[in-house]
Amino acid sequence: MHVFENEQGQRIIASKGAQEALLKVCHLTPAEQKQIEQAIQTITGKGYRVLAVGQSNLKAPITPQHSKSYRFRLKA
Repeated sequence: MHVFENEQGQRIIASKGAQEALLKVCHLTPAEQKQIEQAIQTITGKGYRVLAVGQSNLKAPITPQHSKSYRFRLKA
């Protein structure tokens, strides 16, 4: 997990890792989850490895110890 601050002073958390772990903290609908899992199966079926990347905004002044504390959005 990495924390960045943009030019507007917004603090952004970026997290990367296994898609199974990141999908759990994205709070997706069942339809979204199924669509993403199907896309992952298509890609991995061709021999590619998949790394998920998510983003969330940090509102508190203190950075959390665990990424599970935030609702992430998958980034394409």
